[in-house]
Order: sequence, then C-alpha cells, then structure tokens
Amino acid sequence: MTKILVHILLLFSCLSASAQSIDSLMRLAELEQSETEKAKLLLEISDYWSYTDSTKALRFLNQAKELAEGNDYLEAVSIFYEAGVYFDHDIERSQRLYMKSAELLAKFKTEEAYEYKARLWHNYATLDQVSGNDQSFLDITLKYCIPYAERSGNNILLSGYLSDVGMVFYNHKAYDKSIDYYNQAINLLSKEKNDGGNLPRAYVNMAQSQIYQNELKGAKESLDHAYTLLKDFPESKIFAFYYMVKSMYHRYNKDVEQSLQSINEGIKHATKLHADYDLLGLQYEKYQVYKLEGNYTAAKTQLESILDNKKYSGLTKNKLAFLIELAGVEKMLGDYRRAYELIEEHRLLSDTFHAENTRAKIARMEAMYRTSEQEKEILQLQNKRRIESMLLWGSIFFIILLSCIFYYALRQRKRRNQQQLHSFEQQREIEVAHALMEGEEQERLRLARDLHDGLGGMITGIKMKLDTKARMMEDEDLTKAVEQLDSTLLELRRTARNLIPENLLKYGLEDALKDFCQSLNTEETQITFYCNNLSPIRDKNTQLVLYHIMLELVNNAIRHAEATHILLQCTLEGDLLLIDVEDDGKGFDLETTKRNMGLNNIEMRVAYLEGKMNIESQRGKGTTISIECHI
Repeated sequence: MTKILVHILLLFSCLSASAQSIDSLMRLAELEQSETEKAKLLLEISDYWSYTDSTKALRFLNQAKELAEGNDYLEAVSIFYEAGVYFDHDIERSQRLYMKSAELLAKFKTEEAYEYKARLWHNYATLDQVSGNDQSFLDITLKYCIPYAERSGNNILLSGYLSDVGMVFYNHKAYDKSIDYYNQAINLLSKEKNDGGNLPRAYVNMAQSQIYQNELKGAKESLDHAYTLLKDFPESKIFAFYYMVKSMYHRYNKDVEQSLQSINEGIKHATKLHADYDLLGLQYEKYQVYKLEGNYTAAKTQLESILDNKKYSGLTKNKLAFLIELAGVEKMLGDYRRAYELIEEHRLLSDTFHAENTRAKIARMEAMYRTSEQEKEILQLQNKRRIESMLLWGSIFFIILLSCIFYYALRQRKRRNQQQLHSFEQQREIEVAHALMEGEEQERLRLARDLHDGLGGMITGIKMKLDTKARMMEDEDLTKAVEQLDSTLLELRRTARNLIPENLLKYGLEDALKDFCQSLNTEETQITFYCNNLSPIRDKNTQLVLYHIMLELVNNAIRHAEATHILLQCTLEGDLLLIDVEDDGKGFDLETTKRNMGLNNIEMRVAYLEGKMNIESQRGKGTTISIECHI
C-alpha cells in the first residue's frame, strides 16, 4: 500500500517556546533588565509567531537583533530564528540562513550551542525532505543532528531525531527498523518528567509502523498509551495525528464506521488548530477508507480535493504519489483515457531516477486504453450473466433442487471466466514488459552504431589530421594529444561493444562472458570465470539482460571495491540460474553506504527476471553477491 503522508517534524525544533505560554514570555521580556536575556526571550517570541504570523515574527526578531548587536553568539542564534520565519515560504532563503548560522556557531562548544546546531541541521534536512530528498534528510540526521543532540545533553531533542530516523525507514517500508528507532525514542522520553508532548507522538508513530507490520495488537497498545498521555491536553496538536493513525487501525480491522468516526474527530482538531499537514493526512486516510468500501467515486473526489490544495502544491514527491493513486481510481471507474492522462502528467513531473519505471506504467495504461473496447464487451457479458442469475434465483422459489444445481454450475463458470480474465491480464503485462525490453535492446543497438560509426569516425578523422600535423611539426604536445585520442577511441569502442557485444550475438552468452572476463584480466586484477550449462538460454533478450548483470557486477568490483581477485560463477540447474560474484576488495557498509547507479541497474534487471539478489559485505573483508532467478 502506498504511503504518502507528509512527515515534517517541527515539534522538536521549538522546545523553548512550547515550555512556556506566549503571554508568560511577553511578560518576562518586558520585565527583563539584561539585554542578553531579553534578546533570547524576544527570539523565542519570534519563533512562536513564525508558525502563524510572519509579520509579528519579524518585528520581534528585529528587536532581538538590535539587542544582540556585538554579541557573536546571539547574532548567530538570531540568524537561526530568522531562517525559521522563512521556513514555510522561501526554502532556498531559509536553508541559506541556516548554513550561515551554522558557520557562525561553529566556534561555540557549549551545550546550548550544540542544541542550536542540532536544531538548525534538522530544519535544513527537513526542507530537503519536503523537496523530495529523503536520503539527504537521513544522512544529515545521522551525521549531524543525533551527534550534536547527544553533546547537548538534551534527551528530548535526541529522541526527536531518533523518531525522525524511524520515520524515514517507515516511509521506505522498513517497518521493523522504524519500530526499533521509535522504541529508542520512547525509552529516552519515558525517563523525562516533562517530555513536551513528544512521548505520545512517538507512541503514535510506532503504532503506525506496527499497523503496516500487521502487529495490530501492539498498535492498539501503543495508541492506548498515547491517548492516556494526551487526554489531559485536549488542545494538543498531536490529537489530529492520533486520530489519523487510529483510523488506520480500524481500517485494517475492516471497521469502516469506526474509521470514519476517527477521521472526523481528527479533522475537527486539525481544523481548529490550523494543523494543515495533519489535515492533509486525514483527507488521504478518508480516501483510503472510501477505496476500502469500493466507493471509488467518493475516493476520486477526495483525491482531487487534496491535489487542489494550494498549501500542498510545493510537495512534488507527494503529488507524484497522489497522481498515481488517482490514476488507479480512474482505472477502477473505467475511465482509461483519464488514467492515461494522469500517468502522463506523473511522467512529466518525475525525475530521471524514476523515468524508466514511469514509462513502464504509461505503456501498461496505454495498452489498457487501447483494449478498453474489448473490456466493455466483457463487462456487457458480466451484466448479462447477472441478469440471468436474477432470473434463475426467481425460479428457486418453485424448484429448489434444480436452482441449487444451476447456481453451483454458474459459480463454477464464473470462476473459470475470472481465471481466464486474470490470465489475459497477466499475458498482456508480460507482452508489454517484453516490448519494453525489445525497445531497450534496439536503443542499445542504435547507440552502439552511432558511437562506433558516427562519433568513432569523427574522432578517427581528427586523430589522423593531428597525427599528420604532429609528424610534420615534430610537436610533442600534439603527439601526446594523438595518444590521448587513441585511448579515447579505444574506450569509445569498448563502450559500444558493451552495449551490444558482437560475441554475444554470434557465439552466445558463455563465450561473451568468457571474452569479457579475459579482456579485464590484468596483473593487478585476476578474474576467475566458471560457468556450467548456459547453452539452454537462447532468448536474446534474456542473454542480454544476464550479460549486463554480470558485466555490472564485475565492473563494480574493479572500480569501487578495488579488488585484486574476483570470482564469477554462473550455473543453470534445470530452470534455476545461480550467479555468484566474490571479491577481496575493500567492502562497504550495507546500511550507510549510498547505493550507486550500477547496483540499482542490477536490481532492476534482476527484478525483470523475477529473481532475488543477496549482498554480503563488510568493510575490509570483501563482498559476495548472489543472484537466483528462474529462466
């Protein structure tokens, strides 16, 4: 199930303002005699108003800046609060101010300074996440926010960042890891007498992950803990989030009535407290309930309302997900043209990383649109059967035995028809996937020809002219340039051969892999290749996919692992193909190392073959990659 809720965790970045009411802060600021302390109070007041009234926030911020003038520390802190004023309105300016504050705070080593460093990096990372960069958010939280929070000694702040990491894992469906980080946050907050309302939020976050992990009993206990903590604070903003997750719990229990009741309670709180992002989550949850009911018309209306929300317009990543959901609803309503248009809009918004997956979805939707007339005929046949069924049920009153026999026969026939329809859909998806792979092979062939005949010919011509000129002028620089062009031409031809290897087309997969490994064997890198019984694999598309998988595996071991010994094994046993690559390279940490494009390409090709891949690696101990797929 797609999860597209917006998680912007600002609760932990406004601890000072939440500790006292705004009226108390105003009174304290009026009575304070020390300019330094008064400036700090004015900054907290500015932070409070930054969420609702930017004009007031800037007025108090300017007053604080006048008092902070000449105090390096307070000037750095005032820039932190200034960035907060622009947080919701100007992402680029806000991030620029956060970095300026970080630069000015770098020389201060107090616990309070470390707390500000943690908070500014957290807010900077949150803006990256709003822009769709979850990886940046996770990296910054682990590299800066958590270490600075630990140095500050503020366990409430630290628990917030642990929850943030749990939320990133939740967004990427790693629910077991998210639950682990939420538990760490809860253990820290349970030791605090005044947690600032963060403990119930941590319980609600954990309940959300437990629901998707299908741990409904644990989710119920987490929600009960949260409610016990919240019931004494009826004005808490967390209530809106609590009711959204409670609705999810009832939805997973198929209790639509209780789910809708929870949503309405949550919308009431979110509207009253101007919790826009929680309101968006509740609206999406209502869409999920309508979809569960099969009320696709209401579900469509709900999604369109979310997409029309102007406050939501900047969240491109979520918008992409909502467009896909809306396309699915239009499909269920039979409007394939509109579904196709939505997928096309999604494609235009997607970045390069998602482009290939998006094209596959467009192709499937286009194929469904082209066959819509056939499906209309199928629908007419189904309607005809329903009418026949009603007539037969009328006969049951007179001849019970005959009607029961006929009803049983009708059920069997309907089941067979559904199986046939399902098989038809699967066959069509397979045909679309093969068409895409065929197109990819043709594109590789075209690129290989263009590189070899076009660009290669041009470089050869340039090299010949420079070579002639170098001999005539006896110019060493030109001679070196000719040698560099020779190297470039060799690399170009190697790239062209890798796109569509001639040996693969002429002699088959085994010989192509053998030649490839031999071509990379050097004194520095020894490659051992072993294969068994690859000759039954005759499909050219499959051969090409397998060739590029193993090519990418060996190249990764050479370029990134810097291995000196590489073992490549490939065995076909029946219809099960086993691929193993071992190297003695430097290895990497599976959890913290950023995935490169080569590894992503391997995973996509393995997924196309409906296989599975396992990676074992430790720093300094090499890497082993195993792939299994049925051919």
